[in-house]
Amino acid sequence: MSNYFEYHNAWGASASFYACCKKKKGVPLVIFLPENKSVMESVKNELELFSDLKILDYPSYTQNPFEEARPLTSIMAARSRTLYNIINEKDYILLLSPYSMLKK
Repeated sequence: MSNYFEYHNAWGASASFYACCKKKKGVPLVIFLPENKSVMESVKNELELFSDLKILDYPSYTQNPFEEARPLTSIMAARSRTLYNIINEKDYILLLSPYSMLKK
């Protein structure tokens, strides 16, 4: 059972509305977004408007590879909380960027 669809040339919140309409019950919906915090927040707000499901976001680390700075504890906590919810929830919408998914 797949929950994959493409919707291009969306205007305003129509893509979020379309995603909520096409979401199958009991199957998580994963939405890949560009690496941009403001885009992530606006899509999350739109999805909260159209859906009563739990909306999870998986933030990426703020530093580049091979930097000596440690990740922020707030980002590590948010990532851990999201992974916990993925394991324990059955029906949710997950927002993430390809970069955040690939980074350990």
